Amino acid sequence: MSERYTAVAIVLHWLIAIGILALIGVGLAMTHLTLAPMLQFQLYQLHKSIGITVLLGRACKIVGCLTSRAAQCDCHGPSGKLGSAA
Repeated sequence: MSERYTAVAIVLHWLIAIGILALIGVGLAMTHLTLAPMLQFQLYQLHKSIGITVLLGRACKIVGCLTSRAAQCDCHGPSGKLGSAA
């Protein structure tokens, strides 16, 4: 019995992944480059906005996982309990 994730779950997964990569890039740029104070401030604001968006996307993914009837969800650990460590 093979179950696939929905198209929404797949798109959300990749959007979160792209957001995390953007967070890494912006974070490195704003801490390691010599920037004008205003540009650094704008990067901090962008970093916060992307971070909150990734957090909300992950929260939506967890809610979707908990409410779906799919047998496999990535929000459950090996024992099937939410948040269990490996």
